[in-house]
Amino acid sequence: MNCIKNKQLFVAQNMNDLDLRGQSLRDEEARLIGIALANSPLHKLDLENNQISDEGAKSIGTALKTNFTLQHLDLRSNQISNEGAKEIANGLKDNPTLQKLYLNDNLIGDEGAESIGNALETNSALQILYLYNNQIRDGGVEALAIALLNNSTLLQLSLYKNKIGDAGAIAIGNVLRGNSTLQMLWLQNNQISDVGAKAIGDVLQTNFTLQKLNLQDNNITESSKQLITTNWKKRTNYLRL
Repeated sequence: MNCIKNKQLFVAQNMNDLDLRGQSLRDEEARLIGIALANSPLHKLDLENNQISDEGAKSIGTALKTNFTLQHLDLRSNQISNEGAKEIANGLKDNPTLQKLYLNDNLIGDEGAESIGNALETNSALQILYLYNNQIRDGGVEALAIALLNNSTLLQLSLYKNKIGDAGAIAIGNVLRGNSTLQMLWLQNNQISDVGAKAIGDVLQTNFTLQKLNLQDNNITESSKQLITTNWKKRTNYLRL
């Protein structure tokens, strides 16, 4: 594609927003995008629904180390697994501008989630992180939870449709005791039972920052739902059980 091979599309034309959704882009195109992105004035790059795998993600991650204008990066619905997530995380660690990162609908597991968690411990810009519909289990969520103890910028975290159980939910409950930033948490369609639900429900008595919570399609009984609902009543915001 000429638009990818020509770096001037990014630089000389001073583009702020580039939408390349659903263009059947592969790793070679992602490599060229990464080269151009390194010194680009782009604010938003949308690569949703392509065929980019770990090699392509590496190119994008490398660009994030030197690009300090991009605010919105969408890589959802590609073929990125743990290695690609690690490369994105490496670029994210000290990036001062990226605010929104969409990695949902990929193949990311615990190792990738752990790398992203490590990046969040030093990153001070990211506000929205979507990791839903991946392969993340309790270990990955525990790593993300630890990171949120030291992170004061993330506002939205979406982890629905993964493989998260009670250990992951307990880790999230623990972090919500000390985190005063996170406002939206999506955990629907996982493997959380009453044990994990109680850990989250209990902390709602003292955490009033969280304004949107979704725990639908888990293994939670009505009694646990009632506990969460009772503790949520001091809010008037979004709750789905």
